[in-house]
Amino acid sequence: MKKITKACVFFIENLLIKVFSIAKVKKSYIMLDSWNGREFSGDIKVLYDYLVEHFSHANFILVTKQSRVVSCKIREVSRKSLKYYYFRACSYHYITNYYYVNQLRSVKTRRNTHYILVWHAAGIFKKIGKSTADSQGKRAINKAGKNISALIVSSKHVKEVYARDLGITKERVVTTGIFRSDFIVKNKLTKASILEKYGLEKLGLKTIILYAPTIRDDKSVDFLPDFKVMKETLGSKYSVVLQLHPMNGRYQVDEAVNDFVLQIQTATSEELMICADIMITDYSSLIFDFAYFQRPMVFYIPDGENYISSKGFYIDYFENTPGKKAINSQELIESILTTQKDFKRYQGVRDVLLEYSQMDGRACERFVEMFFKEQPWLK
Repeated sequence: MKKITKACVFFIENLLIKVFSIAKVKKSYIMLDSWNGREFSGDIKVLYDYLVEHFSHANFILVTKQSRVVSCKIREVSRKSLKYYYFRACSYHYITNYYYVNQLRSVKTRRNTHYILVWHAAGIFKKIGKSTADSQGKRAINKAGKNISALIVSSKHVKEVYARDLGITKERVVTTGIFRSDFIVKNKLTKASILEKYGLEKLGLKTIILYAPTIRDDKSVDFLPDFKVMKETLGSKYSVVLQLHPMNGRYQVDEAVNDFVLQIQTATSEELMICADIMITDYSSLIFDFAYFQRPMVFYIPDGENYISSKGFYIDYFENTPGKKAINSQELIESILTTQKDFKRYQGVRDVLLEYSQMDGRACERFVEMFFKEQPWLK
């Protein structure tokens, strides 16, 4: 029943794009879609800010949760609205970080428009695409790949892997760097200024731990550590900022620890990394970003044996993650307390991660030079 429903949805989406294709493609239309309209953040937001600063006559269409006109040059459209399909059909550039194979293989890109997929992670870490698919899945990925005009990735070191496993020719894999890295490199923010922005100045005297786990296939959070046990040992000197994956939805922190574990819903990953003295993660590609700050990491992997063997990694997980591994709450606490002592032994690993990241503050600049060089409406 689910398959039939999805097929009907994709048929209708294709039909709507065909209907609106009666209208002309507008070269000045740039449509930006972050996480399928769920959250306008990360790479797409950083690129948007750069484009607004450098383009004077472009029209920006942002995919969000509601439709409204922001200004004469900026419009928000709901993902579920007819306006979305009109602008999708008429925008010369459609730029997104949302990769959904079944949708991408079924909903065709209009001729003379550009579907640009910004890969949401730096480096290569967990296996993706055809490297984990069966024969039917590989055919679907190859079909989806034909609808992608360009794939934006972090560096030349990952180009071949992404081309092979996402069914895209190497010529269409573009190594500009990941856009959010520009913000990380060039921003003038400090821990104090970000805490003040969110009314959390009281955390300034504590060691801030950013806990950013990756999403599980079933979107459960059963793997989270025992925050009550952590608070008993760490509560006086540490605070945990929990940031779940954008596709995870909301998580209710237990009242007994809500003064120890915080969620700052409106803060970006980049802001939280700037604030963090330590990052706890598991299988998240944020390790490539956080390596730039040269601060300690800890890897909490209570489901590690099963996850690592079932998902698969392009690189040896244990050799290429710069921090201690913990499988229960007590080991996690001990790892946090010894991060400074263990920091130097992982320097070589952090250096390798940075090679894969290409974090030089010029990703947006390279993107514009490649895709908008001939446009007459640059400032």
